[in-house]
Amino acid sequence: MVTVKLDVVVKVKEREEERRLEALAAARRHVAQAREALEAAQERARAELCASGRAADFCLYEAARARAQEAVKAATAALTRARQGEEAARQAWVAARSQADAVRRAAETRRREVLQLAESRERKREDELTLLRLAHAG
Repeated sequence: MVTVKLDVVVKVKEREEERRLEALAAARRHVAQAREALEAAQERARAELCASGRAADFCLYEAARARAQEAVKAATAALTRARQGEEAARQAWVAARSQADAVRRAAETRRREVLQLAESRERKREDELTLLRLAHAG
């Protein structure tokens, strides 16, 4: 394979694309964790804390329910932020992939040009040798 100067740029862009893909995977894991935390918070909020007993127990149960609902709100906000982070990571990966693809195409085009130029020079050299042989034989 013919190497061109753009090969270095291709490697850099491919590494950047790979880093962005890893960041996207991390963001997706973060979303999954946030989703699990939200489900756990919702489950705790749904739990029945009611029992017959003293008024102090009722106040304690209501306070626990309020904390559980606040935990659900916080988990929902965390999931929203995680999803936004995932979207930003996805967009960054798409941009990096597009740049890498563009550089790969440019490098491939340049590689074809170099090969065509080399073939053209070789044909010219062969034509000149053929003319020299004909002139010498004639």
